[in-house]
Amino acid sequence: MTFRWGWPRIFPSGKLLRNLSFLVSATFLGQLITFAATPFLTRLYSPGEFGILGVYVGLLGVVSVVAHLRYEMAIPLPARRGAALQVVGLALACLLAFSALLLVLGLGAGQRILALAGSAVLAPYYWLLPVGLLLTGAYQVGTLWAVRSGAYHAIAVTRLQQGAGTAAAQLGLGLMQCGALGLILGQLLGQSLGLLRLAKLVARDYRRQGARLSARGMRWAATRYRQFALFDSLASLLDVLSSNAPSILFAALIDPALAGYYLLSLRLLSAPITLVGKTISQVYLPAAIAGRRSGALGGQVLALQKILACVSFAPFFAFAILAPRFLEPLFGAAWAGAGDIAALTALWVSWQFIYSPLSVVLIAVEGQRTNLIMQLVCCVLRVASILVGYRFFTPTVAVALFALANILFYLAASCIVADRAGARWLSSLRQLGVEMALAAAIVAPVQLALGAPAPWLWPVVALCAAVWALSVLSGIRRLRNCGAFAAEKTI
Repeated sequence: MTFRWGWPRIFPSGKLLRNLSFLVSATFLGQLITFAATPFLTRLYSPGEFGILGVYVGLLGVVSVVAHLRYEMAIPLPARRGAALQVVGLALACLLAFSALLLVLGLGAGQRILALAGSAVLAPYYWLLPVGLLLTGAYQVGTLWAVRSGAYHAIAVTRLQQGAGTAAAQLGLGLMQCGALGLILGQLLGQSLGLLRLAKLVARDYRRQGARLSARGMRWAATRYRQFALFDSLASLLDVLSSNAPSILFAALIDPALAGYYLLSLRLLSAPITLVGKTISQVYLPAAIAGRRSGALGGQVLALQKILACVSFAPFFAFAILAPRFLEPLFGAAWAGAGDIAALTALWVSWQFIYSPLSVVLIAVEGQRTNLIMQLVCCVLRVASILVGYRFFTPTVAVALFALANILFYLAASCIVADRAGARWLSSLRQLGVEMALAAAIVAPVQLALGAPAPWLWPVVALCAAVWALSVLSGIRRLRNCGAFAAEKTI
């Protein structure tokens, strides 16, 4: 008998999956460059200067969410390229108008606006906020056009350019002792390096199309995709606010140290979501749109959900077990309380890892109202869980209630997305339950081995790791068979 189930049969050979691997690798290298530069940057800039950069990036993130009125998210949707170019023009027009408004407001009342936002330290650098918004917003538009065109290689190159360019610019300006201005300018210069390549891609396709932007065409785009402006912009703003609410509430109501533990935990755990989740979202969006048109979207979503659950649950559960034991030796005695907070955070981030790539399905099915309702519920749940924990229980219970609220939300949201895709929400719930139980069974020997060391337990841990790896490979094969990433079509 010939054994024929080799590597080519295990790993899918679809073009989109190859693009996914390439994007993940490029994103990883870009983040690795940034991480490698950090020890040098911390010797060139003070913590206060990094704090100013953090305020700048935070404010930029809030305003960039609504600068296009979310019309940029509709770029992959039109069937015709000419119609999509009208959406690009509309998104850029909104961005230019919002950036100009921000600049005018800053000239007249910039310091007052920053004081109301609790960001007075940014006053000398306010003029860089509209500049950064323009660059960041244009990059978002270019990225979504590249997604539509299948130009994932261009996106990957920009990730490397941004990582290397930002690190080089900040190091060079740091040697020139430019202070916080050097950090902010380095961020902007790195962003512009990635933007130039994407702008050339959009300009090339614009010339090839032969169509021209027109006020009539952009009015059509604004009317056709008005649900993005009416619902998705508010939903995105709610998402940003609810994501930042825990840090603010933990610091204001309980203890700034608790907020520090939470931020450290989130920084450690959010890297996989940034590295894998967002990359999958970009690669999967065109396939989701095609799946909606062909009627195959439901099967795609269930297959993708399975592989995400396989990849997510076991590693995050293992981190939750290990964090209380290893974070203190790793970061020092001052972070002794971070282990328990990190463990609770890992439990709900495992669910966020699953939902984040699936959320693009709501764009494919134009479910902006659904997204708005979901983000409103998420915001209320997050704030209420912290307030209840603070009022009636201990700080640790407040964090636990916050984690539970997030788990319930992402579980419900995953099932809702499956239902909107055409799959049965009960099938989604059952699949997630099975994968979570399997992950708990796989990780349980790790807890036993740490609690009561015995030589025979470690082979069991190795066997469980092998079972987990086979489960992941099975999920990848299911993705291949359902065709979610098997092919792509440039539109």
